[in-house]
Amino acid sequence: MRSRVLASLRRGGACAARGLVRRALERRFAWLGTAFVLAGTAVRSFVFPLVVRGRHHRLLTVWWVPGDIWGTLRDGQMIAWLDFGHLYQAGTAMVTLPGTALLFAPVAAVVNAFGLSTDFPLVVPHPTAWLVLGPYAVAVSGVALVALDALAERLNVGSATRAFLGVVGAAVLFPVVAWWGHPEDAVAVGLVLYALGAALDGRVVAAGWLTGAAIAVQPLVVLAVPVLLGVLGVERLVPFLVRAALPAAVLLVPVFAAAPQATWRAVVDQPNFPGVDHPTPWTALAPHLGGRGRDEVVAGGPGRVVALLGALGLAPVARRVRDRPALVVALVAVGLELRCLTESVMDPYYLWPALAVGLVAAGRAGRLALGAVAVGALAVSAVAELHFWWLTWWLVAVGGSAVVVGFGVGAIWRWSEATTGRRDSSSWASVPFGGEGAEAPTGLPQPVPVGPRAWPGP
Repeated sequence: MRSRVLASLRRGGACAARGLVRRALERRFAWLGTAFVLAGTAVRSFVFPLVVRGRHHRLLTVWWVPGDIWGTLRDGQMIAWLDFGHLYQAGTAMVTLPGTALLFAPVAAVVNAFGLSTDFPLVVPHPTAWLVLGPYAVAVSGVALVALDALAERLNVGSATRAFLGVVGAAVLFPVVAWWGHPEDAVAVGLVLYALGAALDGRVVAAGWLTGAAIAVQPLVVLAVPVLLGVLGVERLVPFLVRAALPAAVLLVPVFAAAPQATWRAVVDQPNFPGVDHPTPWTALAPHLGGRGRDEVVAGGPGRVVALLGALGLAPVARRVRDRPALVVALVAVGLELRCLTESVMDPYYLWPALAVGLVAAGRAGRLALGAVAVGALAVSAVAELHFWWLTWWLVAVGGSAVVVGFGVGAIWRWSEATTGRRDSSSWASVPFGGEGAEAPTGLPQPVPVGPRAWPGP
């Protein structure tokens, strides 16, 4: 009798261990994508460094590191030094909320403590801070890949398709981190996707706080808020909006008190530089803030307000389709794409959020549609890094991203309409984030379980 009990316990332990290994393997795709971005960043920085001509015509080998990230690190140092008055006066051209600087404050504290060299304000051939900053930037940007993979799993996307999405998503994210140095965009998108999952589960508290954290890091995700409001409903509007606004408000209070004029210019006017970045058809309509030629400065704030007004129209649509989560995810991609269509000045990394979310939504539309969206996203991301006449660039990059997102939304809409009325047409996974139970069928989604489901944390 005792031997049978021990054998049963051993079999149970083995089954539990196999279940843990299986769930870990099912979640491996996002981490593999993060490792891909880290390896690519290291190769770009150290294996193929830049060779430039220095003083007295000497050839110097310079680490190939993203330029924008050093200004953000400087902003993090201001937070680490508690120098709120200079956060928007440090010469970094920071135009986002203080959450971005707070995100970089931990690595800035390490850089300060060990006296590591940085590439700002003076250019340094081998900034030792990059040995800490580079892995940190990739690690925090992995939040987006994990959130995208978790969202795909919740939509009952198969393992093979999720692996494909992880590879393509990492490839599209790579220039955002390695070329431009803006992991805060990835962090904000990842947080707002977790907020979307909480909203679809009816958990207004979690959705509000996650949205608030995302907005405090990068306000671009405010374009997803109308979709979340449509999912939650009018009765939950006030508690959600209070939590969504509180983190950014708390962070702005000491900064605005220390330097009101500089904070207002950065947060409200949001200056941008068409002489350095890519002009758009709306550059001439944007308020002129000074300068001429390459030094010209225009306001980016009005165009972003227009995008937000357009995104408000997504709320009633999200309300009508909130029982079809794949369509809700597609609406988030549409909201993020509105930013690209209304920007007065564009940078290539602005395209990534809409393309990444659109990829996940297209994961339920079939292999042909997903393949077309993936090829389009990769092509747009590659072409956006090129430089040619501003109108041609805008039509190809921004117009191309709109076509890719629109095609993906149309494909998932047709798929949703085709499955409407079937017993299991919701496409919302019955077991959250690779839990125990049978794997979802590859053809049709599982029925919706009754009651809220736990959304995995980042």
